[in-house]
Amino acid sequence: MLEQAALIYVCDVDAPSTKLLARIGAPREMESAFEPWILGWVGDGIFVGLTGYRHSSLHGSVGPLNKRMYRVGLDGTCQTVENPPDSLNQTPNLGIPMKGERNFMRLSTGAFNIGVRLEDGGPYTPLFEVNQAKCTLDLVPLSR
Repeated sequence: MLEQAALIYVCDVDAPSTKLLARIGAPREMESAFEPWILGWVGDGIFVGLTGYRHSSLHGSVGPLNKRMYRVGLDGTCQTVENPPDSLNQTPNLGIPMKGERNFMRLSTGAFNIGVRLEDGGPYTPLFEVNQAKCTLDLVPLSR
């Protein structure tokens, strides 16, 4: 393994365009079973969680599960936080429209793409993909 990192992008479905906001490398105490995820957002801040275990060459994953949280701003600033705010917004994970929801949109992540569904019961259309030709983890807009 060369490197483990969380790459935080903002993706504009309408444009379509992407912008890399931050690259957060796996801390030493999270080298094993490293997993990043998006907790949600408030205003112009995206809250990201990381988990993982310390790694031992003899025993693999050791010790307790380590956790860290970050706030990533749209300007690329990245700072550690103790807890996300109570007013955290999250993308609905239901496949059906929520009560009062005006704009229906659901995301689906695959191994090499991010798809979007814009109508209830409609198909997921891949809009962004990992650029495998360059062997990078950069997201590139797919042609529509």
